Amino acid sequence: MWYVVLVAIPGLVAGIALALLVHPTSPFWLIVDVGLVFATVDCTYLLALAALYWKGYADTHAPFSLGLAVVLSVLLFSHFLALPHAYDTFELGLGPQLHYALFAVATILESSAFALLLYLSM
Repeated sequence: MWYVVLVAIPGLVAGIALALLVHPTSPFWLIVDVGLVFATVDCTYLLALAALYWKGYADTHAPFSLGLAVVLSVLLFSHFLALPHAYDTFELGLGPQLHYALFAVATILESSAFALLLYLSM
């Protein structure tokens, strides 16, 4: 059980740092900051799970491990794109159109990854 907490620590540190860097203009800034912290913890969990399944696939070459590794990697990518304030924090100056385009790309990748997992699970 200790490894679950150990994996969460980098996510907590990154989430608190991002929350301190950028405060939203919303009156619900505390709720958004708590959401940001948990979103970064989710990213660290997805990263750890993806690494475990990629290692499992490298060791066993099991198709199911490959499918899970791909799905987890795509979920990590889309979860990172959905992080609150990700664009403001890095000051990319991206408009809402690019945000929606990235969301569409992430959704298409997720659907493709789920289809691949289903195919490899049969």
